[in-house]
Amino acid sequence: MSNAAAAGGTYLRRMGGFSSTMLVVGGVIGAGIFLNPAVVAAHTHSGAELLLAWVLGGVLTMIGALCFAELGARRPEAGGSYLYIFEAFGPLLAFLFGWTMLIADLPGSLAAVALIFGRYAATTVGLPLHSAPTLGSGALVLIALVHARGISSGAALQNVLSLLKLSAVAALAGTGLWLAAPHLPVALATDPSITQPNFAMALLPVLFAYGGFAYLNALAGEVRDPLRTLPRALFGGLLLVML
Repeated sequence: MSNAAAAGGTYLRRMGGFSSTMLVVGGVIGAGIFLNPAVVAAHTHSGAELLLAWVLGGVLTMIGALCFAELGARRPEAGGSYLYIFEAFGPLLAFLFGWTMLIADLPGSLAAVALIFGRYAATTVGLPLHSAPTLGSGALVLIALVHARGISSGAALQNVLSLLKLSAVAALAGTGLWLAAPHLPVALATDPSITQPNFAMALLPVLFAYGGFAYLNALAGEVRDPLRTLPRALFGGLLLVML
């Protein structure tokens, strides 16, 4: 066991293949997958180019998942990216990475997701939009309390939420195909801030939406048979999302 992981002790490996796959699905299907398509479309010339951006982003993410699968197989311990940076570059960069994630990256991501959830929830139940932060914060607290009870309850909640997300995306896609117009309509207005469609700019929100797959490696110390489960869950979860 590495020095970075030794300080944290050992964990019970209770997460199986299904829960691990659902964690990848839940990490990828978040607020971005519902909001970013409009941003991507604004930076592309056609529907074919829009689809190409999502396919190419998925392929690039698969390459990243291949790297994380190899790293997880070599170091099947808790910590994820922190552990890999610790082993490769030493404690200083790992310390800086950990604190950056703690005080900037994760809080910012959670705040954005909570706010978007709050807005959707407020609109759905007919509450004013200024109640969105309260609704989003309340949802975060409830989820945190469930996860605080242990990996089993947290994984069960994650499984349910991930299945609901998959169902929502499938329902949207199915409705779109069912009600699709025979010809793509011509846009009547464009975003004035975008002077020229840029495929590279279209890829940025795509890669952001796919980026949540790496969360599984942070829990590698709690995954059963990680040498087999991690690669299968990473690729299986991403394939589900891409399809």
